[in-house]
Amino acid sequence: MGPEGRGDEFEAALARIRRSGSALLVTGAVPEHLHRRACAELLGHAGQRLFVTAGSGAGRKTEPTEADSVLRLDTASRGATTDTPGGSTHAAPADGAVTTATTVPAAASAVEGALTALDTSEGFHVCVDAALPVMETAGDEQAFRLLHLVTSRVRRLGGTCHVHLPLPADGETARTLAALADATVELRLVDDQPEQRWHVHGDDVRSAWLPLPES
Repeated sequence: MGPEGRGDEFEAALARIRRSGSALLVTGAVPEHLHRRACAELLGHAGQRLFVTAGSGAGRKTEPTEADSVLRLDTASRGATTDTPGGSTHAAPADGAVTTATTVPAAASAVEGALTALDTSEGFHVCVDAALPVMETAGDEQAFRLLHLVTSRVRRLGGTCHVHLPLPADGETARTLAALADATVELRLVDDQPEQRWHVHGDDVRSAWLPLPES
């Protein structure tokens, strides 16, 4: 997770958030494929993975494997109940299963169930690419509550969560959501070259602008 060998102060700050569970905010009004590249880097291949996405999943930042769990939020609906493949409103998604939640409270319950079902012994990663759709449907306050639940629960379990926000890092929305994260990963495109810059909040340490690796 994250760039390596970029100065003692930055490396120490990065090591601190690695030692326990952490939450990252991935920002930047950049093309979709750059968020996908950053997502692939942050997810890695070790441990279990949970995707919290919106709608059909067509805009998902990276593609889950059959072993991954997927929680899909139906942001086109309001006031409905949770609908899971087995008909249980609180069933946690098994490997490769898809659980659908159509309200923020239902999503919160489904997230709790999904995280409880994960094997956390070897670490796990959670990708949330539903932040903006939930904001647009349920409002900023409800979206903040849901993201707070996800990030705090992942930290307590010792995992890593990253939340995609395809908006500028210096915007009001990004500044609000940064309060939930241990670090912000800002993406940009300069002369057709994708770059990333990390800001570890607790230590107030920033990296230089670094190349964004190929996925």
